[in-house]
Amino acid sequence: MGWTLPGRTELEKHSFLDRFTKQLRASDHAVGWNSEWQDWDLKIRRGALGDVFLRMVVEYHGGPRRMARLSATIRPLIGFYWVQGGMAAFGTVMGVPGRLVVKLLYLGLCALLWIACTAEANRLENGVVCASVEVARQMVLERRSAR
Repeated sequence: MGWTLPGRTELEKHSFLDRFTKQLRASDHAVGWNSEWQDWDLKIRRGALGDVFLRMVVEYHGGPRRMARLSATIRPLIGFYWVQGGMAAFGTVMGVPGRLVVKLLYLGLCALLWIACTAEANRLENGVVCASVEVARQMVLERRSAR
């Protein structure tokens, strides 16, 4: 997922990411900064079901005009792929000897876990986009009040 934020001279990458981190932490997100060699700028998590890897670049469009481009990759934690696969395999194997109820129970739990991961991804997306828009709005208001 990607989005853009227009701005002026107040839109600098590190100041934006610093404010963005504070905004996310205020809304109970765990935020980690890049340790210099990964291809992402921030790693964001709110619960145990998903991660967001955020990338940001600021384009200079001549004079004071700037455009921030943000891109986020949202994915469930790797362990949940293994849990889902194990549950689906176990449910399938249990269905072979005629235990249809157990098979349906495990496949239902697998579907419930998939739905929970999708709901967490939607919640993370909403939190990240809203926080970035709020930070950009605050930066614009500060620039206007400084005049």
